[in-house]
Amino acid sequence: MLRKFEMNLNVKEAYNTMVDFLDGLYWETHADEFGCFLSGLMFLSDGCTADPAAWHDWIHSVNNIKRLYEIREENENVNFTLKQAYEIAQNFFDEYYKLTNSAYEDFGILINGMTLLGDEKSQNSEYWKKWIDSANKIKKLGDNAGQMLVLFK
Repeated sequence: MLRKFEMNLNVKEAYNTMVDFLDGLYWETHADEFGCFLSGLMFLSDGCTADPAAWHDWIHSVNNIKRLYEIREENENVNFTLKQAYEIAQNFFDEYYKLTNSAYEDFGILINGMTLLGDEKSQNSEYWKKWIDSANKIKKLGDNAGQMLVLFK
């Protein structure tokens, strides 16, 4: 298992980590809004997300965090620390929450719980642990992680 301070995630690994993290929360809570949102995040066999806007929105969140950390690399192979990838996911969820006019209470709770307090701890301490577990899972799967998250037409 990779230790959290040694791990970096590229854009797609961070995305797959986010999907796995949210999938775990869905199975824990059975919150319909997580399940509906997840269905749009899955990759189809053609390599696109089920909701065509999902990847675009993810890249927007990636760019928000790149600006925050003054990361100038322009390709999708840029690597992020585990914390930065977590912040991308939090930004992604927050943007979705705003787009839906805050209609989904579970997303509000999720975003608040993901707030980092320092020393890589989150408001809800379980979220950070689950994020690390998801990242380790995605890193271990390597190139097969995308296959895990594919829906077939």
